[in-house]
Amino acid sequence: MNKKDCQIMKCTISPSTTENNVLSEECSARESWDRKNKQRKSKSYLIPNPHLKYLDINNTRSLKSLPILKNGSRFKELKSCKAQNISGKVILSNTCAFDTVASLIMVAYCDSKRYAEKVDIQNNQFLNFITNVVKYGIKSSTYSERANLIINYMDVNTQSLDYDVTLAVCDTTAGHVIKKMLDDFPTAIETKTCSNEKCIRTKNIQNNIMFLTYQVNSSKLFEGLQTYLDNRSVSENSKCIENCNSVISTNLSDMHLFIDILFWEEDDLNMSNQQSTEAAKIVQIRLCDIPQILCNVNRTFELRGVISFIPGKSKLRNSVGHYKSYVKRGASNNWEIFDDLKKKPIPVKNTTKVNCEFLFYTI
Repeated sequence: MNKKDCQIMKCTISPSTTENNVLSEECSARESWDRKNKQRKSKSYLIPNPHLKYLDINNTRSLKSLPILKNGSRFKELKSCKAQNISGKVILSNTCAFDTVASLIMVAYCDSKRYAEKVDIQNNQFLNFITNVVKYGIKSSTYSERANLIINYMDVNTQSLDYDVTLAVCDTTAGHVIKKMLDDFPTAIETKTCSNEKCIRTKNIQNNIMFLTYQVNSSKLFEGLQTYLDNRSVSENSKCIENCNSVISTNLSDMHLFIDILFWEEDDLNMSNQQSTEAAKIVQIRLCDIPQILCNVNRTFELRGVISFIPGKSKLRNSVGHYKSYVKRGASNNWEIFDDLKKKPIPVKNTTKVNCEFLFYTI
Protein backbone atom coordinates (compact mmCIF):
# COMPACT_ATOMS: atom_id res chain seq x y z
CA MET A 1 0.00 0.00 0.00
CA ASN A 2 1.50 3.30 -1.07
CA LYS A 3 1.36 6.57 0.82
CA LYS A 4 -1.52 7.93 -1.25
CA ASP A 5 -3.72 4.90 -0.50
CA CYS A 6 -3.04 5.28 3.21
CA GLN A 7 -4.16 8.88 3.13
CA ILE A 8 -7.39 7.92 1.33
CA MET A 9 -8.12 5.15 3.87
CA LYS A 10 -7.38 7.53 6.72
CA CYS A 11 -9.82 10.05 5.34
CA THR A 12 -12.44 7.34 4.88
CA ILE A 13 -12.19 5.86 8.40
CA SER A 14 -11.87 9.05 10.45
CA PRO A 15 -15.41 10.41 9.91
CA SER A 16 -16.97 7.07 10.93
CA THR A 17 -14.89 6.89 14.08
CA THR A 18 -15.70 10.47 15.00
CA GLU A 19 -19.42 9.86 14.39
CA ASN A 20 -19.41 6.84 16.70
CA ASN A 21 -17.72 8.83 19.42
CA VAL A 22 -20.30 11.61 19.10
CA LEU A 23 -23.19 9.13 19.26
CA SER A 24 -21.67 7.49 22.30
CA GLU A 25 -21.33 10.82 24.07
CA GLU A 26 -24.89 11.76 23.05
CA CYS A 27 -26.31 8.52 24.48
CA SER A 28 -24.35 9.02 27.66
CA ALA A 29 -25.64 12.58 27.99
CA ARG A 30 -29.21 11.51 27.29
CA GLU A 31 -28.96 8.72 29.84
CA SER A 32 -27.74 11.18 32.45
CA TRP A 33 -30.53 13.60 31.53
CA ASP A 34 -33.12 10.82 31.89
CA ARG A 35 -31.69 10.16 35.38
CA LYS A 36 -31.79 6.43 34.72
CA ASN A 37 -28.90 5.80 37.04
CA LYS A 38 -30.39 7.83 39.89
CA GLN A 39 -33.01 6.34 42.21
CA ARG A 40 -36.20 8.36 42.38
CA LYS A 41 -37.40 9.68 45.69
CA SER A 42 -40.34 7.90 47.28
CA LYS A 43 -42.39 11.10 47.07
CA SER A 44 -41.76 11.60 43.36
CA TYR A 45 -44.89 12.18 41.30
CA LEU A 46 -43.55 9.58 38.87
CA ILE A 47 -44.02 6.82 41.47
CA PRO A 48 -47.62 5.45 41.59
CA ASN A 49 -49.39 6.44 44.83
CA PRO A 50 -52.01 3.84 45.86
CA HIS A 51 -53.72 6.33 48.19
CA LEU A 52 -54.72 8.61 45.31
CA LYS A 53 -57.46 6.21 44.24
CA TYR A 54 -59.41 7.25 47.34
CA LEU A 55 -59.18 10.94 46.47
CA ASP A 56 -62.37 12.40 45.05
CA ILE A 57 -61.20 15.43 43.10
CA ASN A 58 -64.79 16.30 42.26
CA ASN A 59 -65.73 16.71 45.93
CA THR A 60 -65.07 20.42 46.37
CA ARG A 61 -67.26 20.60 49.47
CA SER A 62 -64.40 19.41 51.67
CA LEU A 63 -62.16 22.18 50.35
CA LYS A 64 -64.50 25.04 51.21
CA SER A 65 -63.21 27.57 53.71
CA LEU A 66 -65.89 28.48 56.24
CA PRO A 67 -66.44 31.73 58.17
CA ILE A 68 -66.80 32.18 61.92
CA LEU A 69 -69.73 33.86 63.63
CA LYS A 70 -68.47 36.57 65.95
CA ASN A 71 -69.37 36.33 69.60
CA GLY A 72 -71.96 38.91 70.62
CA SER A 73 -69.63 39.98 73.43
CA ARG A 74 -67.24 41.43 70.83
CA PHE A 75 -69.27 44.63 70.85
CA LYS A 76 -66.31 46.70 69.66
CA GLU A 77 -66.29 44.80 66.35
CA LEU A 78 -70.03 44.12 66.02
CA LYS A 79 -72.64 46.78 65.54
CA SER A 80 -76.03 46.46 67.20
CA CYS A 81 -78.62 44.71 65.05
CA LYS A 82 -82.36 44.61 64.56
CA ALA A 83 -84.53 41.89 66.07
CA GLN A 84 -88.19 41.02 65.85
CA ASN A 85 -90.51 41.96 68.73
CA ILE A 86 -87.90 44.34 70.18
CA SER A 87 -87.90 48.03 69.39
CA GLY A 88 -84.65 49.75 68.61
CA LYS A 89 -81.32 47.96 68.38
CA VAL A 90 -80.16 44.77 70.10
CA ILE A 91 -76.74 43.78 71.43
CA LEU A 92 -76.18 40.09 72.19
CA SER A 93 -73.80 38.90 74.88
CA ASN A 94 -72.12 35.50 75.31
CA THR A 95 -73.36 33.70 72.19
CA CYS A 96 -70.61 31.06 72.21
CA ALA A 97 -72.91 28.09 72.93
CA PHE A 98 -75.12 28.95 69.94
CA ASP A 99 -72.14 29.69 67.68
CA THR A 100 -70.38 26.44 68.63
CA VAL A 101 -73.33 24.18 67.80
CA ALA A 102 -73.89 26.12 64.57
CA SER A 103 -70.25 25.69 63.51
CA LEU A 104 -70.40 21.91 63.97
CA ILE A 105 -73.48 21.54 61.79
CA MET A 106 -72.06 24.02 59.28
CA VAL A 107 -68.90 21.93 58.79
CA ALA A 108 -70.89 18.68 58.55
CA TYR A 109 -73.20 20.27 55.98
CA CYS A 110 -70.20 21.40 53.95
CA ASP A 111 -68.15 18.19 54.16
CA SER A 112 -70.83 15.47 53.98
CA LYS A 113 -72.94 15.32 50.83
CA ARG A 114 -75.38 12.84 52.37
CA TYR A 115 -75.91 15.00 55.45
CA ALA A 116 -76.35 18.09 53.28
CA GLU A 117 -79.05 16.35 51.26
CA LYS A 118 -80.90 15.53 54.49
CA VAL A 119 -80.60 19.07 55.82
CA ASP A 120 -81.74 20.67 52.55
CA ILE A 121 -85.16 19.00 52.66
CA GLN A 122 -85.90 20.01 56.27
CA ASN A 123 -87.98 22.98 57.36
CA ASN A 124 -86.11 24.26 60.39
CA GLN A 125 -85.11 27.88 61.01
CA PHE A 126 -81.82 26.98 62.69
CA LEU A 127 -80.77 24.65 59.87
CA ASN A 128 -81.85 27.21 57.27
CA PHE A 129 -79.75 29.81 59.06
CA ILE A 130 -76.69 27.53 58.84
CA THR A 131 -77.15 26.64 55.17
CA ASN A 132 -77.43 30.33 54.28
CA VAL A 133 -74.11 31.02 56.03
CA VAL A 134 -72.44 28.25 54.00
CA LYS A 135 -73.96 29.35 50.69
CA TYR A 136 -73.84 33.14 51.00
CA GLY A 137 -71.35 33.88 53.78
CA ILE A 138 -71.85 36.12 56.81
CA LYS A 139 -73.56 39.45 56.20
CA SER A 140 -75.05 42.09 58.47
CA SER A 141 -78.44 40.40 58.12
CA THR A 142 -76.89 37.17 59.45
CA TYR A 143 -76.53 38.67 62.92
CA SER A 144 -80.12 39.89 62.87
CA GLU A 145 -81.25 36.35 62.02
CA ARG A 146 -79.11 34.98 64.85
CA ALA A 147 -80.62 37.50 67.27
CA ASN A 148 -84.14 36.44 66.27
CA LEU A 149 -83.34 32.76 66.82
CA ILE A 150 -81.72 33.31 70.21
CA ILE A 151 -84.39 35.68 71.52
CA ASN A 152 -87.33 33.60 70.25
CA TYR A 153 -86.09 30.13 71.24
CA MET A 154 -83.61 30.60 74.08
CA ASP A 155 -84.05 31.86 77.62
CA VAL A 156 -82.36 35.24 77.49
CA ASN A 157 -82.19 38.05 80.00
CA THR A 158 -82.86 41.45 78.47
CA GLN A 159 -81.79 44.81 79.84
CA SER A 160 -82.68 48.24 78.47
CA LEU A 161 -79.75 50.54 77.77
CA ASP A 162 -79.51 54.14 76.63
CA TYR A 163 -80.34 55.30 73.11
CA ASP A 164 -83.10 52.70 72.61
CA VAL A 165 -80.66 49.76 72.79
CA THR A 166 -81.48 46.41 74.43
CA LEU A 167 -78.83 44.07 75.83
CA ALA A 168 -79.73 40.37 75.50
CA VAL A 169 -77.58 38.10 77.67
CA CYS A 170 -77.74 34.44 76.60
CA ASP A 171 -75.84 32.57 79.31
CA THR A 172 -76.80 29.05 78.32
CA THR A 173 -75.29 25.63 77.67
CA ALA A 174 -74.63 23.76 74.43
CA GLY A 175 -77.05 21.06 75.55
CA HIS A 176 -79.81 23.65 75.91
CA VAL A 177 -79.09 24.97 72.40
CA ILE A 178 -79.37 21.44 70.98
CA LYS A 179 -82.70 20.88 72.73
CA LYS A 180 -84.21 24.18 71.64
CA MET A 181 -82.85 24.55 68.12
CA LEU A 182 -83.04 20.92 66.97
CA ASP A 183 -86.23 19.83 68.70
CA ASP A 184 -87.50 18.19 65.49
CA PHE A 185 -84.25 16.27 64.93
CA PRO A 186 -83.47 14.23 68.05
CA THR A 187 -80.52 11.87 68.29
CA ALA A 188 -82.91 9.03 69.14
CA ILE A 189 -86.61 8.32 69.62
CA GLU A 190 -87.62 6.06 72.48
CA THR A 191 -90.96 4.27 72.06
CA LYS A 192 -92.80 2.42 74.82
CA THR A 193 -95.52 -0.04 73.82
CA CYS A 194 -97.62 -2.36 75.98
CA SER A 195 -98.65 -5.93 75.21
CA ASN A 196 -102.08 -5.23 76.68
CA GLU A 197 -104.14 -3.45 74.03
CA LYS A 198 -106.48 -2.07 76.70
CA CYS A 199 -103.66 -0.45 78.64
CA ILE A 200 -103.94 3.32 78.36
CA ARG A 201 -100.89 4.21 80.44
CA THR A 202 -98.19 3.08 77.99
CA LYS A 203 -99.77 2.90 74.58
CA ASN A 204 -97.15 3.96 72.03
CA ILE A 205 -95.60 6.68 74.17
CA GLN A 206 -92.73 8.38 72.34
CA ASN A 207 -89.90 10.34 73.90
CA ASN A 208 -87.42 12.43 71.93
CA ILE A 209 -83.84 12.02 73.14
CA MET A 210 -81.90 15.07 71.97
CA PHE A 211 -78.52 13.58 72.92
CA LEU A 212 -77.26 10.31 74.34
CA THR A 213 -75.34 10.32 77.61
CA TYR A 214 -72.17 8.25 77.78
CA GLN A 215 -70.46 7.92 81.16
CA VAL A 216 -66.74 7.24 81.33
CA ASN A 217 -64.02 7.01 83.94
CA SER A 218 -60.27 7.39 83.85
CA SER A 219 -59.63 3.75 83.00
CA LYS A 220 -61.59 3.18 79.80
CA LEU A 221 -62.54 6.58 78.34
CA PHE A 222 -64.05 5.96 74.88
CA GLU A 223 -63.11 2.31 74.39
CA GLY A 224 -66.67 1.13 74.94
CA LEU A 225 -68.51 3.79 72.93
CA GLN A 226 -69.52 1.45 70.09
CA THR A 227 -70.68 -1.19 72.58
CA TYR A 228 -72.70 1.45 74.43
CA LEU A 229 -74.38 2.47 71.17
CA ASP A 230 -75.20 -1.16 70.36
CA ASN A 231 -76.70 -1.76 73.81
CA ARG A 232 -78.65 1.50 73.63
CA SER A 233 -80.46 0.22 70.54
CA VAL A 234 -81.53 -3.07 72.14
CA SER A 235 -85.18 -3.28 73.20
CA GLU A 236 -85.90 -3.56 76.93
CA ASN A 237 -88.77 -5.21 78.78
CA SER A 238 -90.56 -3.48 81.64
CA LYS A 239 -93.86 -3.42 83.52
CA CYS A 240 -96.27 -0.51 83.53
CA ILE A 241 -98.79 -2.14 85.91
CA GLU A 242 -99.07 -5.59 87.45
CA ASN A 243 -100.62 -7.39 84.48
CA CYS A 244 -98.95 -5.44 81.69
CA ASN A 245 -95.62 -6.09 80.00
CA SER A 246 -94.24 -3.21 77.99
CA VAL A 247 -91.35 -3.00 75.53
CA ILE A 248 -89.05 0.02 75.27
CA SER A 249 -87.33 0.35 71.90
CA THR A 250 -84.86 3.02 70.79
CA ASN A 251 -84.36 4.10 67.18
CA LEU A 252 -81.35 6.25 66.38
CA SER A 253 -81.50 9.22 64.03
CA ASP A 254 -80.82 8.74 60.33
CA MET A 255 -79.02 12.12 60.27
CA HIS A 256 -76.78 12.77 63.25
CA LEU A 257 -75.77 11.80 66.78
CA PHE A 258 -75.01 14.12 69.68
CA ILE A 259 -73.31 12.28 72.55
CA ASP A 260 -72.93 13.95 75.94
CA ILE A 261 -69.80 12.81 77.79
CA LEU A 262 -69.95 12.54 81.59
CA PHE A 263 -66.61 11.91 83.26
CA TRP A 264 -66.52 10.38 86.74
CA GLU A 265 -63.66 9.24 88.90
CA GLU A 266 -63.37 5.50 89.55
CA ASP A 267 -65.25 5.63 92.85
CA ASP A 268 -67.91 8.03 91.57
CA LEU A 269 -68.90 6.02 88.48
CA ASN A 270 -70.88 3.45 90.48
CA MET A 271 -72.70 6.27 92.29
CA SER A 272 -73.31 8.36 89.18
CA ASN A 273 -77.06 7.65 89.14
CA GLN A 274 -77.36 9.31 92.54
CA GLN A 275 -75.43 12.45 91.59
CA SER A 276 -76.29 15.48 89.51
CA THR A 277 -74.82 15.50 86.02
CA GLU A 278 -73.57 19.02 86.74
CA ALA A 279 -71.08 17.52 89.20
CA ALA A 280 -69.41 15.46 86.46
CA LYS A 281 -65.98 16.65 85.40
CA ILE A 282 -64.91 17.64 81.91
CA VAL A 283 -62.97 14.82 80.27
CA GLN A 284 -59.74 15.59 78.45
CA ILE A 285 -58.73 13.46 75.48
CA ARG A 286 -56.57 13.66 72.38
CA LEU A 287 -58.52 14.20 69.18
CA CYS A 288 -56.88 11.20 67.52
CA ASP A 289 -58.10 8.91 70.35
CA ILE A 290 -61.79 9.59 69.69
CA PRO A 291 -63.54 6.86 67.63
CA GLN A 292 -63.77 8.11 64.05
CA ILE A 293 -66.64 5.83 63.00
CA LEU A 294 -69.74 4.51 64.78
CA CYS A 295 -72.10 1.97 63.23
CA ASN A 296 -75.76 1.25 63.86
CA VAL A 297 -77.87 -1.19 61.85
CA ASN A 298 -77.09 -0.26 58.22
CA ARG A 299 -75.86 3.27 58.96
CA THR A 300 -72.33 4.54 59.41
CA PHE A 301 -71.76 7.72 61.38
CA GLU A 302 -68.54 9.69 60.97
CA LEU A 303 -67.03 11.93 63.62
CA ARG A 304 -67.46 15.59 62.65
CA GLY A 305 -66.32 17.39 65.75
CA VAL A 306 -66.17 18.01 69.47
CA ILE A 307 -67.89 20.62 71.60
CA SER A 308 -65.30 21.85 74.07
CA PHE A 309 -66.16 23.80 77.21
CA ILE A 310 -63.95 25.80 79.55
CA PRO A 311 -65.98 26.10 82.78
CA GLY A 312 -66.11 29.10 85.07
CA LYS A 313 -64.83 29.37 88.62
CA SER A 314 -67.39 26.93 90.00
CA LYS A 315 -66.12 24.23 87.58
CA LEU A 316 -69.72 23.07 87.05
CA ARG A 317 -70.98 22.17 83.59
CA ASN A 318 -73.75 24.77 83.76
CA SER A 319 -71.45 27.56 84.91
CA VAL A 320 -70.76 30.58 82.73
CA GLY A 321 -67.69 29.70 80.68
CA HIS A 322 -66.64 29.57 77.06
CA TYR A 323 -67.54 27.11 74.29
CA LYS A 324 -65.62 26.36 71.13
CA SER A 325 -65.66 23.50 68.65
CA TYR A 326 -62.92 21.30 67.26
CA VAL A 327 -64.01 20.13 63.81
CA LYS A 328 -62.61 17.40 61.57
CA ARG A 329 -62.58 18.46 57.94
CA GLY A 330 -63.67 15.90 55.37
CA ALA A 331 -62.29 12.37 55.23
CA SER A 332 -58.81 13.55 56.23
CA ASN A 333 -57.62 13.81 59.79
CA ASN A 334 -57.17 17.58 59.61
CA TRP A 335 -58.65 19.47 62.54
CA GLU A 336 -59.59 23.12 63.03
CA ILE A 337 -60.75 25.21 65.98
CA PHE A 338 -63.89 27.27 65.51
CA ASP A 339 -63.77 29.87 68.27
CA ASP A 340 -66.14 32.83 67.99
CA LEU A 341 -63.59 35.01 69.78
CA LYS A 342 -61.17 34.48 66.88
CA LYS A 343 -61.33 35.90 63.37
CA LYS A 344 -60.92 32.65 61.44
CA PRO A 345 -60.58 28.87 61.96
CA ILE A 346 -57.22 27.79 63.36
CA PRO A 347 -55.60 24.47 62.30
CA VAL A 348 -54.60 22.13 65.14
CA LYS A 349 -52.82 18.79 65.31
CA ASN A 350 -54.86 15.65 65.87
CA THR A 351 -52.69 14.91 68.91
CA THR A 352 -54.09 17.98 70.69
CA LYS A 353 -55.71 17.21 74.05
CA VAL A 354 -59.05 19.00 74.45
CA ASN A 355 -61.90 19.37 76.93
CA CYS A 356 -64.67 17.17 75.55
CA GLU A 357 -68.31 17.77 76.51
CA PHE A 358 -70.15 16.57 73.38
CA LEU A 359 -69.25 14.41 70.39
CA PHE A 360 -70.98 15.01 67.07
CA TYR A 361 -71.38 12.33 64.38
CA THR A 362 -73.29 12.48 61.08
CA ILE A 363 -74.01 10.21 58.15
